[in-house]
Amino acid sequence: MNKVIILLITVVVVIIAVFFITWFVIRTGPGQKIQSNCQVNGLGQGSCLFTNTGWTPGTACAEVTLTNIVFNNKVASSGTLCSGRVWPNDTVEKTFVIIIGDTCTDENPYNARPWNKMCEMGVHEL
Repeated sequence: MNKVIILLITVVVVIIAVFFITWFVIRTGPGQKIQSNCQVNGLGQGSCLFTNTGWTPGTACAEVTLTNIVFNNKVASSGTLCSGRVWPNDTVEKTFVIIIGDTCTDENPYNARPWNKMCEMGVHEL
């Protein structure tokens, strides 16, 4: 009788341990490896591809900024874009729109440059 109780307790402890280890690995994401690749077109419409080359699901965020490279490197627009859950060996695409605004327009109407000659987009992972 005692051997059966000890066996049952051992099985329950092992099941609980496996559950918590699995939960910890999924929640902390030690096996996730998510890379972002973002681009924007001349109209300010863009997309980011988030690819998980790791072995556990995970999430990642990137900050997209539009900076005036002609005058004082002033940030014209910025925003954060997150992937949501990305499963291993999977890719998720997220789209965005950058507001160009006055910071990226040329003040000289006779020698007006397009916005992408005044500003550049930068992306860095958070």
